[in-house]
Amino acid sequence: MKPMKKRLLSLLLMLVTILSLLPTSALAASKTGSGIQITTNQAYWSMRLLANGTPYSYRPPLADGKLVYCMDSGLGYHYATPSYLNSFTWTSGSGTDADAVLQSALTLSGLSEMDTATVENVKWMMTYLNDCKASNVGQLFMAVQTYVWENQSYKGEPGGDGDAGGYANADTYDLYLSLINWLLEQKAQEDAEFQRQIEECAAQGKSASIVEDESAKWAVYAISSNRKNQSFFNYYAPQKLTVTDNPQGGDETPIGNADITLKKVSAGTTTGLDGARFNIYHDGQIVGSDVTRNGGIIEVKGAAEGLWSFVETQAPEGFCAVSTPMSVYVDTADGDKQYTVVAENYTLPDMKIIKRDAMSGKPIAGTVFSVKSVTGNFSTSVTVGADGSATLSSIPADVYVVREESVPEPYIVSNTEQTVALRPGKTSEVTFVDYEKPGLEIIKKNISNGAPIEGVTYRIEQIDGSYSTTATTNRHGRIFLDSVPVGSFKISEINVPSHVILCPVPQEVALKAGETSTVTFFNALKPSLEIRKVDSITGDPIKGAKYQVWYASNHTDTGELNDLGIYYFNESGKIILPEVKDGWFKVTELEPAPGYSIKEPASQECFISGGESKVLTFENTPLSAIIIRKVDILCFVTSVCRCPRSWHSITWSATLMSCCVLQFLM
Repeated sequence: MKPMKKRLLSLLLMLVTILSLLPTSALAASKTGSGIQITTNQAYWSMRLLANGTPYSYRPPLADGKLVYCMDSGLGYHYATPSYLNSFTWTSGSGTDADAVLQSALTLSGLSEMDTATVENVKWMMTYLNDCKASNVGQLFMAVQTYVWENQSYKGEPGGDGDAGGYANADTYDLYLSLINWLLEQKAQEDAEFQRQIEECAAQGKSASIVEDESAKWAVYAISSNRKNQSFFNYYAPQKLTVTDNPQGGDETPIGNADITLKKVSAGTTTGLDGARFNIYHDGQIVGSDVTRNGGIIEVKGAAEGLWSFVETQAPEGFCAVSTPMSVYVDTADGDKQYTVVAENYTLPDMKIIKRDAMSGKPIAGTVFSVKSVTGNFSTSVTVGADGSATLSSIPADVYVVREESVPEPYIVSNTEQTVALRPGKTSEVTFVDYEKPGLEIIKKNISNGAPIEGVTYRIEQIDGSYSTTATTNRHGRIFLDSVPVGSFKISEINVPSHVILCPVPQEVALKAGETSTVTFFNALKPSLEIRKVDSITGDPIKGAKYQVWYASNHTDTGELNDLGIYYFNESGKIILPEVKDGWFKVTELEPAPGYSIKEPASQECFISGGESKVLTFENTPLSAIIIRKVDILCFVTSVCRCPRSWHSITWSATLMSCCVLQFLM
């Protein structure tokens, strides 16, 4: 007795043998049902416009579990109520029954308007997409949908609330046309490979032909009962080559008595182009290929009746191949059996990338972009020039993703990308804008009088990032940080001059691209005496003068003066005595700053009440100087310089609009 495993294997082989002997129709099947469902796969969702301009989300439906294409007007989903979706009945079939479903679509839908070559293209595209795993499968789906709409007469009611087919999606129309061309190129390449194999078989004395794989074929068609001509369809039939050892006539090209001349010319001219390769089709089936020569000519002699189509698979150098079939119908009853087809080639397109400042519109030089084909192999990077633009010339007509990779300081690299479709013979522009990094301004003021406070140090920390720094207010009580990252920041006061009371409460601020945000802190000062030394001519602070300070208590009967010591002015021209007591103060200049003389009064007195602060200002006069004042007659702007001279005064006219006065001081 045979082991059980061997018996099962024998039965399986017998079953396979029996099935292989059955006619194809024995494997066919069909079924019917009602209702369609909206796909939940967001890869297939796209934003479109109704004929009246209203945007809506187009979401292809499913019938019998398969995505289906709209064969008539687009379905505006404000109509997609349960009752509407349930108004559809569908039929699906496999094997030879799929042919009956196809025939229903050809009879009842927009497919009825298409010629044989276009129908074959639709069938091939649908088959390709049913197997497609590309990341842009949703865009390819809508490209096929657009191809269907482009080849039917109904485009939606003008101004109505239906989808007006391929003309409604102006923002993506060029993208879909480019993807259609790419799909047709893939079909042409597949057909050319089949034709190469057919010719190879013929050279070996064999007969080969292209057929649909009946065991894999299926179709589904759904039609609504409550809207005229609203229907959906999908088809799947991968092609394969069948070869027999008994050739039947060798050359399978249909024989007739007509002649066809194809002339390939440069667009807009009569100049013939040699070197363009074409697939040649008869009633949608490839029958050969040829290359233009002798001024861009291909001749087909003895053409039989039917639809003859020419699909370009390779263009002359510098031109774009036209994957759309160029067709002519040969009628043997026609008295003139000479037919001419003219096919134009456009030059390869250009892409111009433009970079601008988002606020001012000025060009941003030095920005780097990557450019990558969506469906092809083209990939490069480019840097914009001083005018903020870069042009890629004579690149393949295709769909490209352009991505910003880097941008000069102080701009924020957006890493945004745009999809652009390049059409033959045209220059397409794509514009990017960037914002400058935010600015952060910190202002420190005296809470009592609003005066700026110098020398306060802050820590600036990014809450949602890693940026951290410290900065100190200048003489104007200001900090300005440019090129700070976008984000939220905490600003904390960490150090103050001895006469200033530290503010313990931090502040938070959100920085936005291209904007400067200001944060203001107010501090109370400790009771203090501030002595300032300035140039009597320019008002600029002076360093180095020597002063003595005395103090008389407010709580003594004798009025005794206490010597508080000798002080020198710092770089800011200041002496600050912090946390002073209330009472009388006397300040006397002992020595002026180098290069200066004391200007009276040399001594000043003041009374400071409890908790109060006072500021005393002293002036020094430069020992010698030239003071040059340039005064605009219209706006009275004065510019001052100083250098050693003896005492003189000179006046002259500098221009008709201004005059200059020189004073020599000593």
